[in-house]
Amino acid sequence: MSNTPRTDEEIWTTDYHHELCNVVNAEFAQQLEREIKDIRAALGDDGRRTHREILELASKASKWREWKDKYIDLRNAHIAEGQDPAGTIWEHADKLHKELTEKTNEVKRLREENADLKKWLDERYKALSESDDEVERLKGLLSDLLILTEKNYWNSNNYKMIKEAHRAYK
Repeated sequence: MSNTPRTDEEIWTTDYHHELCNVVNAEFAQQLEREIKDIRAALGDDGRRTHREILELASKASKWREWKDKYIDLRNAHIAEGQDPAGTIWEHADKLHKELTEKTNEVKRLREENADLKKWLDERYKALSESDDEVERLKGLLSDLLILTEKNYWNSNNYKMIKEAHRAYK
């Protein structure tokens, strides 16, 4: 079998001048000639290349076409892999990026509010602490006042008793 399986299928053997010869029918031979002519035209051949060179170039072109078809299939598979019913992965990534940006801004806003609330609470705690100090100071004054009042009470009672004793003595 040769490197041309299509031709091998069409070959038949005949006796030509007492020799066995492999031949193809005329219609098939004309079809092959047309294909060679098309290949030469596609290669820009001016008729100087041999049939062997043309076959080598056609073989390389065939391999290139196979590679190109495989590349296109791989590219299409890659494109299809990057898609889902809701859109492409990139559209989904853009959507997630926007959502991340929104959430990041929300976290930033909440942190600022938290800082403001913390500042407000610190001010209230300071005011409460100052109030506690004032209450303690006032308690001390009240205690002193009660002691003075008690002393004053005893002094006024003593004064009354002394006054009564003095009246009684007179």
